[in-house]
Amino acid sequence: YLVSGSRDQSLRLWDLTVSPPQTIGILYGHTDLVRAVAYRPDGKEFVSASQDTTIRRYAALFEDVLQLSKRYVPRDLTPDERKALLSE
Repeated sequence: YLVSGSRDQSLRLWDLTVSPPQTIGILYGHTDLVRAVAYRPDGKEFVSASQDTTIRRYAALFEDVLQLSKRYVPRDLTPDERKALLSE
């Protein structure tokens, strides 16, 4: 999985196990474009930095990400998608 920052002030969570990669969630919170995203070396958290001069910290545990992404994915994940997401 991958997290990317965007000009639309969001972070996108990507499933790289499918071709083409698909967005599985969108996180909001910044008020200007997201300039950078970085993972902690142990992979348990990631941070985003925005042109709005804020840095936000997120849990990278996929169970937590799944809960957050449920707010923004315009549909329910299929059982296979959920299983794939949580098995990582």
